[in-house]
Amino acid sequence: MKAAYSLFAASFYATALITSSSVGATEALSIRGFASAGFVTGDNQFEYTSASNTINESATFGADNTIGLHINAQVNDKVEFTSQLLAKGTADAYNLGAHWGYLAYSVSPSFTFRAGRLVLPIAAMSEYIDVGYAMPWVRAPAEVYSASMVNNYSGFDLLYTLPLKDMQLTVQPFIGSLPKASISGVDAAAKQGAGLSTALHFDQGSINASYIDVSDMEITYLGQDLSVGITFISLGTRLELNNVLFMAEYVKRRSARGNGSPETTVEAWYTTLGYHIGKFSPHLTFAKGEPDSQQRVLPAGTPVPTPLGPMPLPEAMIVDPAPFSYAQESITLGLRYDMFSKVAFKLEAQEIKPTGNSWGLFAKDPGDKANLVSFAVNVMF
Repeated sequence: MKAAYSLFAASFYATALITSSSVGATEALSIRGFASAGFVTGDNQFEYTSASNTINESATFGADNTIGLHINAQVNDKVEFTSQLLAKGTADAYNLGAHWGYLAYSVSPSFTFRAGRLVLPIAAMSEYIDVGYAMPWVRAPAEVYSASMVNNYSGFDLLYTLPLKDMQLTVQPFIGSLPKASISGVDAAAKQGAGLSTALHFDQGSINASYIDVSDMEITYLGQDLSVGITFISLGTRLELNNVLFMAEYVKRRSARGNGSPETTVEAWYTTLGYHIGKFSPHLTFAKGEPDSQQRVLPAGTPVPTPLGPMPLPEAMIVDPAPFSYAQESITLGLRYDMFSKVAFKLEAQEIKPTGNSWGLFAKDPGDKANLVSFAVNVMF
């Protein structure tokens, strides 16, 4: 039972990415699904960005609620279509859309060309960040998975898989445009970005690395338009040795505004240690994110430029808000219970501490720290 969800994650990854291995070996049309339902409570009273989730109340049912359908249609022995439809709870509503939607052409058993709407391979869990069953946590560590303001792109990639004895190396160069995305009042989009993602899979786990370069990202915040060049580097590993689970990732994002402003850097990491005891999997996660310079807080009443001239701020505002820049650390204690086949129950307690002058990933100053308690049920079908 110890590797049930990790094996599902590997299966989900293989079906979604390594399409060439399944062409000609699957049904003409296959539909699989996943769903999550959760509840979050705590002492935070302000909107909190946690990767693809937004939590803005001290008690809410909506943030972790997700249902998705993964559709795969084999067109012929060389071409197949893959799509993922996702309905996801937000702070006060639900969003429905096509998370994926691409055509894959199998050039050879080890080489595949894909084009359409694809997931930006930012980190190890990016491909199935909304598939709760594939992860030990209720939500992926926010410090790492909130570093990118865009999670999808429209373009194409080349997927090359190379068997290496008992291992498999995957190399994925990609290029495309990044559609507009909105997170905590920050809008971001880019006409072109490119990168390279690699992953080494073996019996005990995987090692992954990615590099992404976006030369001209358009960011809008408080009515101001900014042109920002961004580079993104990530490294990660997941290991399962006997009953022990070890996961760790590191990301570094550099942003250059190109208007004489200094370059800013955000670095983030997490480490997770877990242990499988029958159907139970307790785990502990330490995470931290920090910029290379302190954020500035403008108090209420500070004059700021507007199209109508200088106007006083009605409330305090932080310069370079999350997720553009943030400094926080957190500790999460969790328990996963695989009660039934393809059904997992999760309970987590988390303490989040903004550091320096930052508000962390909160939209407003949460004080010295905030505490969250989360419960979720994840299923696959």
